[in-house]
Amino acid sequence: MNFRQRIYYLPKYLQLLSTKIKYIESKVLNLNLTEEKNVEILIKEIGDKLLKLPALNSIIPLSWKFIYDELKKISLTKNYISIDEFQDICQQRGVYEIEDQLMICSYFHSIGIALYFANDDDLKNILIINLIWAVQIAFDFSLTTKSRDSVESLRHYFKQIGKQKGTINLYEAKLIIVGEGATGKTTLFEKLKDNNHQIGNTPETHGINIHEGLPFKHTHIGDNTFHANLWDFGGQELQYMTHQFFLTPRALYVLMMDARKESPNLSYWFKIISLLGRDSQDSMEKVRLLLVFNKRGNTTGTPPQYQDQLKYYADSLDVQYLEVDFAENDYRFENLQNCIQQSLVTLPIVKSQLPRLWKTVREDLREEAKTENYIDTKRFSAICSKHGITEEADQWLLSGYLHQLGSLLHFQNDKGLRRLVILSPQWAVDGVYTFLSEESIAQNKGKFTENEFIALLARKNYNRDDADVILQLMTKNNFDICYEATEGNYVAAQLLPDNAPQYKWFPKEVLQFRYQYPIMPKGLMSRLIVRLSDDIERDKDNGEQIVWKKGVVLHIKLKEGECRVRLREDDAESKSGLRQILIDVMGDRDARKYALRKVRDTVDDLHKRWFRSIKADEMVPCCCSECKISDNPQLYKLENLLKRRLKRPDTSCDVSGEDLMIQQLLEGVYDKGEIRDMENQGKY
Repeated sequence: MNFRQRIYYLPKYLQLLSTKIKYIESKVLNLNLTEEKNVEILIKEIGDKLLKLPALNSIIPLSWKFIYDELKKISLTKNYISIDEFQDICQQRGVYEIEDQLMICSYFHSIGIALYFANDDDLKNILIINLIWAVQIAFDFSLTTKSRDSVESLRHYFKQIGKQKGTINLYEAKLIIVGEGATGKTTLFEKLKDNNHQIGNTPETHGINIHEGLPFKHTHIGDNTFHANLWDFGGQELQYMTHQFFLTPRALYVLMMDARKESPNLSYWFKIISLLGRDSQDSMEKVRLLLVFNKRGNTTGTPPQYQDQLKYYADSLDVQYLEVDFAENDYRFENLQNCIQQSLVTLPIVKSQLPRLWKTVREDLREEAKTENYIDTKRFSAICSKHGITEEADQWLLSGYLHQLGSLLHFQNDKGLRRLVILSPQWAVDGVYTFLSEESIAQNKGKFTENEFIALLARKNYNRDDADVILQLMTKNNFDICYEATEGNYVAAQLLPDNAPQYKWFPKEVLQFRYQYPIMPKGLMSRLIVRLSDDIERDKDNGEQIVWKKGVVLHIKLKEGECRVRLREDDAESKSGLRQILIDVMGDRDARKYALRKVRDTVDDLHKRWFRSIKADEMVPCCCSECKISDNPQLYKLENLLKRRLKRPDTSCDVSGEDLMIQQLLEGVYDKGEIRDMENQGKY
């Protein structure tokens, strides 16, 4: 290597890399992959090395910087290149010796620019230039195989490519249109399909409208045809809970606003899109969001003041603002249409280089969908195997990818649903919303029988088997919309009465616990009610369950004793102004924290399954002489207690002034094993 070349300083660049490495290290913790030694893909070791580099003194040959610039350009369209391709780039920049070229690969790997596994026979001929893509491959692989070996996920991916003789791009993505009711969402949906659609012919959406495979051409992808999967979400509040099942990462979001409405709920939409539009709260990839103001016949309405709110989402949302008037087929709609197409073709998911045969399987599934709304995984496996994709892990990686594109539904993490691959999402969505919009069920306080459900869907041409599948979708541990109260009799938790029934509650000597949220997911309490429905307490006089839309009383029997547990949702409309789930436990003293543990496990499972990106603070109650008998004890954030205990073993109560041991506070809620696990996992 000729080190007499001009020297180039990169202090700002190295600082940027440090940020990237910290992100990837957080992904390691988020995926719980740190238990394995081999987590090289997620750059823990690289991050440690990088943070030790004297950034201001780091120098590299100028040719290396030009090589990096070239890789950066290529990464806009590719996630990896072969070593042969990399060597060609090096030669164009005057680096001719193979030894020097491989040295550059190793250096780029060491500081987090790329991934290069020189000593791995399966990977040594590949240079990965998109680290976020590599993290996602590892994440998807861990979901489908339960393997925590991240490098093995890459080996597996490239073996698939070898078997299938190359890669292909699908040029397909999901467009999600959201907003309040009557803001023009469905008009946009229809006009994207047909520019000549007349706005007076647009009915209000109840549920979700889906159009798969809208084709268009774009210079960014050459002669290829792009296919957009359009999802138009109804704006009624009742539908928000169910919408969350279908708001997926790696999609383009369009948020519609209406000139006639003074205060669109922008804060809710910004929060829910930033959280559910990403794989996790720590994701470095921003959600692409188009904020569209519908002028409605050039009305005088002014755009909502959204800039101040968006400041809080600078790290998670990539926002572009546009205006449109659907009554006029003028340049504004043309600009919007062009912007949507440009945003779709440049989504990170579009440049994914997929195993070549995935496209063939995708086409076969489209043919199957013409006659079947859903198939079981055996049939899905047979279609994949016909094209040489025989391993279950490979098949499920494919179905998971198509699920994110919005072209099918495969809920792989759901024991009750993962045996089904739903080829027609519209069929499933229509079945669920047909039920939720039925007024007779709401009038009956959410109660219905199995036969009533079958008859209701029969009016929409669903046969008995189809109705059984839709009902299964909606039940406990699936969509958690309804539960079976007694054999053949169901309750839809969303449609329960607003007011609590009369019940007895004795507030003294109660263990209190809170989950506090930056944003309360719509329907979280409804899901909890369904999940915990086996323990709902019944009134001794009338036999009715003690449950309402935003609360429930449970009777939990454990080997340590019996407890009554009350759960309530506080959605910031109360005096506290907080978004929280309140949990109160009364009963046998030795059993209280174990009854609470059962509820906490259920809440945590819902968080992991549906709301991975939403961080809830666990609030631990004070146990001083005053607070333990108070209706409103001081609450400590769990994270802060664990941090404080690193410095000192005690804290104090602001109410009584008493000093308390932090271990005593923690053991009032958690058992010792849980506390050790939290410390080992670095939960603080």
